[in-house]
Amino acid sequence: GLSNDLDGSVARRARKSPYPMVPVNEALKLVLSHVAELPAVELPLQDVREGQIIAADVVAREDVPGYPAAVMDGYAVIAADGPGTFTVRGATTAGRTAADSSDGPLRSGEVVRVATGAPIPPGADAVVMVEDTQLLESRGNEEAVVKILESGRVVPGQHIRAVGHDMRKGSVVVSAGSPITAVGGEIGALAISGHAKFLVHAMPRIAVLSTGDEVVDTLNPASQSRLEYGAIRDCNRPALLAALASLGCPTLDLGVVKDDPDSLADIMTRALSTCQGIISTGGVSMGEKDWLKPVVEQRLSGKIIFGRVAMKPSKPTTFARMSEGKFVFALPGNPVSALVAFHMFAAPAIRKLAGHLTRGGEEISALRPSITAVFEGQDLILDRV
Repeated sequence: GLSNDLDGSVARRARKSPYPMVPVNEALKLVLSHVAELPAVELPLQDVREGQIIAADVVAREDVPGYPAAVMDGYAVIAADGPGTFTVRGATTAGRTAADSSDGPLRSGEVVRVATGAPIPPGADAVVMVEDTQLLESRGNEEAVVKILESGRVVPGQHIRAVGHDMRKGSVVVSAGSPITAVGGEIGALAISGHAKFLVHAMPRIAVLSTGDEVVDTLNPASQSRLEYGAIRDCNRPALLAALASLGCPTLDLGVVKDDPDSLADIMTRALSTCQGIISTGGVSMGEKDWLKPVVEQRLSGKIIFGRVAMKPSKPTTFARMSEGKFVFALPGNPVSALVAFHMFAAPAIRKLAGHLTRGGEEISALRPSITAVFEGQDLILDRV
């Protein structure tokens, strides 16, 4: 590799970066060419998460509704009867039918009281809203005779949801490639489809760490004391963990790692055994304690794909390919640089891993970033698929 020798002295370190400067667009292409979509997994509804991508069309197992259903509270009627006085023959509410439905289909001169969502009794072909009626006679606690007003004149099918109105058996409820969003609509559609499990693209688990002897762990309550001279509070790790959470990505928080190659190598080795990738901040430039590149190359046998990008901020951004298709993004320690590099390179890689690249068999050209920024005279969008 091109990195400084871990066993060498500071006097022997390179005075100029040995890594060629890579244009922004080329760097993004390199990242996406070295990560591959993860295999799909079958999950129960309660385990499907925001940010995941449906891997196969979800087809309705049944009609919804499976019966003609009232869409208003009122009375199921025969539309041809028109307004007038009617005998109330029982009631039907959501989940139950009229008690005396065994008497056969509804006859002219009869109505059945219905609640919204309730099955329409046989023989009825419309619903009159309760607001368009008057109670003329009751027996005990039950209605016996009602009058349908002129305002309650209806036509066949009025205020009734037909069988399959919302969803037809065999229709595609959620298409392959659809993302699960925070709106909730996709989860609702999955729930009503009649299936118990769903094929979704797996989300990569990403480990996050900050490096530096001077960095104070802001996620550790025991560290929330007065800063010593020369110390700084860690904002990179909390920010990156939040950004990953917004993508629906499971994470492993590795905390703050001191500027020690052995500790760094040990923690990263263990993280790569359970995670798809690592995102680190700090220790990636030209300082005498910037160990990320040498540790990746010399201790972890990784291949650095690029070690500098032609952009400011974030020039020292490093991307390395590890064994088994895993990766390391080593981002600068400056907080602005770290977040810009994350949205420019790491977020698109994670989206590709999570299945965003393929939708309906076609490649999506915009895996790129969407917080608007200007690089090389171009407006780039940093946070949108």
